[in-house]
Amino acid sequence: MPTTKELINAMAHAMAIQEGFYDKPGKFGDPIPRKMNNPGDLRTWLDAAGKPYPEENGFVNFPACQIAGCKHPDHPAQVGWHALRVQVWNCVVKRGLTFLEFFAGKPGVYAGFAPEKDKNDPLGYATKVLERMKVALNLDPAITIYVKVLSLASDSTLPALASKPVLGVD
Repeated sequence: MPTTKELINAMAHAMAIQEGFYDKPGKFGDPIPRKMNNPGDLRTWLDAAGKPYPEENGFVNFPACQIAGCKHPDHPAQVGWHALRVQVWNCVVKRGLTFLEFFAGKPGVYAGFAPEKDKNDPLGYATKVLERMKVALNLDPAITIYVKVLSLASDSTLPALASKPVLGVD
């Protein structure tokens, strides 16, 4: 069983694949998530001071990596990666959502990462992310999108998990 950290990292990575972060550049250059250093295509996010990051075409445009000469493919988006992991943390640990609830939403709790009202396919999205996670983490093939994500972590009962600080906006 993966740890909570491994689970969150795997889910964020699977979501970045789904959002096209690793797609090859097209005729208009890099895919939007990579161009905006935003592997999760987050729409809004606050910095540590509580100010919103700039948005472009409805998505947050995170600042690039500040490491001089950095060539690592994920480093330019380190702020965006952190934001995506926090988003997943907020929903998986703090809210205890299932895969489907994470993407579709849960009334009165969370609007959803990719809800139908935004012309998304939350069922398809949840299924694809879970399938990628099953391979990456060697999870039981019988796991469905209706299980609570945190239930798959080996350390999911640690009381300290839910008390971690929450950053950003979701």
